[in-house]
Amino acid sequence: MLLLEGQKLELVCADCGYGIVTVSPPDACPMCRGSSWDMPAWRPFSGLAAFRDRPEPDAVELEG
Repeated sequence: MLLLEGQKLELVCADCGYGIVTVSPPDACPMCRGSSWDMPAWRPFSGLAAFRDRPEPDAVELEG
């Protein structure tokens, strides 16, 4: 039994860039019928751009 058996894989078509998540690579890309798959680049901080570009909340003064 393989260690990764049954685990989901994230793959990108080497020809057109179409991305999929699957448990086994398909024979052909559903978009362009290409047969080569790559693993996408690991980008652990790519989601932080949306957080960083948010406007600052308005300051609120507390009475007291």
